[in-house]
Amino acid sequence: MEEILLEIYKEVRRKYQDNTENGHLLTAVCSGIGEFYLDLKYDGAEKFLLEAFNLRANLYGTEKAFLLANTMNRLGILYAQMGEYRKAEIMFEDACRILKELYEQNREFEPDYAMALANLGTFYYETFRPEDALKYLGEAVKHGHVLPCGGAVPYFNMALCYQDLNDSEKAAEFYARALVTLSGAGVRMLLYLLVKLWRL
Repeated sequence: MEEILLEIYKEVRRKYQDNTENGHLLTAVCSGIGEFYLDLKYDGAEKFLLEAFNLRANLYGTEKAFLLANTMNRLGILYAQMGEYRKAEIMFEDACRILKELYEQNREFEPDYAMALANLGTFYYETFRPEDALKYLGEAVKHGHVLPCGGAVPYFNMALCYQDLNDSEKAAEFYARALVTLSGAGVRMLLYLLVKLWRL
């Protein structure tokens, strides 16, 4: 399978070198191969996803730009897991920027934009930048109606940020918001949030 994908890539790259109007095709192929490798947890994903990223101008305003942004989000997660935080940040920020542009053009992209905001905010929290995290998580909860569990996770992560900033009053407020949002969710998560509130 890999040999076939690489042959397709070589052929499309050759067409792109002959005529740069084939940039959208090369970008889509790179994004697709990168996604394939990413699913396999294969190191080769980075090369193709970065090439697609560098050619992204060919995709704006198209369905493929949406796919590229989601791939970049996944690459950001992979980089974060590998401890390559600067690369992860670039991927999360650019995915968020692309999805914001798509959302501004078409509201059907709202769930993906909200998730990109939540991912970027969570990344900033996990890399010890609670002030930056609050900016993006705050934006994400504005779209809570399209997020899983009504946006409870961004509320919870905002509470963690305020806790790190030693603002127990705000932390309690956002733990409570997460609780209210999760009122229909599983008992285990509700109990966990109640324990967090009680310990404040």
